[in-house]
Amino acid sequence: MLRSLFLRKSTLVGLDIQTDAIRLLHLRHIKKQVVIEQAMRMALPAGAITLGRIQQTELVSDCLRELATRSKIKKLSASIALPAECVTSKRIQLIKELGEAEREAEILDNLTHYLPSLSGELCYDYVKLDTHNEMQDNIFLAAAQVEQLNTYVNVVENAGISVHIVDVDIYAVARAVCFSIADPVKTKVILDLDPIVARFILLNHNEIIFYQSIFRHNLKAFYEKLKNTMQLCSSTYNQFIIGKIFLSGSSQDIPEIISFIEKTFPMEIQYINIFKNTLISPEVALKEDTWSIAYGLALRSITLC
Repeated sequence: MLRSLFLRKSTLVGLDIQTDAIRLLHLRHIKKQVVIEQAMRMALPAGAITLGRIQQTELVSDCLRELATRSKIKKLSASIALPAECVTSKRIQLIKELGEAEREAEILDNLTHYLPSLSGELCYDYVKLDTHNEMQDNIFLAAAQVEQLNTYVNVVENAGISVHIVDVDIYAVARAVCFSIADPVKTKVILDLDPIVARFILLNHNEIIFYQSIFRHNLKAFYEKLKNTMQLCSSTYNQFIIGKIFLSGSSQDIPEIISFIEKTFPMEIQYINIFKNTLISPEVALKEDTWSIAYGLALRSITLC
């Protein structure tokens, strides 16, 4: 199975492995308050990871090992994330009478039918969603190729770090943002910025309905792609009324991006600090960076999503 994609473990270390850098975030939960104990970042050389695939496994493991040493945490365990592009998901329906073992057997026997675009050896996970249907259960199914999953897990564990949870990057972003805001808007867009890509995520009742990765190498091309993505999203999911855009992450272009969105889309935009509901330990020098994924991963042992 896709290693504990939805399983909640008591780990407080989020390990975000991206093209530009590795980010490690260590949280503690003290008297109903989330506290950042450590925040570390190590840059990766160009070519170490490309398009979500780890090309230089030994180099990335060496960087992870150095981060683990600097953290001074004994028996370090972590939540990691696969890029959304490496994971295929689908909502399916199964009859309610199935027990847990029967449900899993049904999914396994029909995995290629549910996800025909995937081939080769697969790992998968699923979660039962809330439903008012008395006859059928709604199931959220996710799968990835074993080779891709194992590459990420092995790179981390070869550095002496135990992997407890494998998540998906966009779910980590959504978790971080939703934990940081108390907004009644049912349908919203999250636009999370990192140095290389923007993650466009459509949420309805905090469930991801649609996502798109938009590269940021060229600002003009980025704006055009963002405009097209919003139009596609609005026309395809016209049953939802998008109430607000939440901007997260870090970029020197944020003021210009906000200005573009305000002029282009007839909806409210708000830049959010994902650490709004979090204390920062005095020993932590939290540099401005894109921490959304690492934070969302570290929150796995605290939140219900």
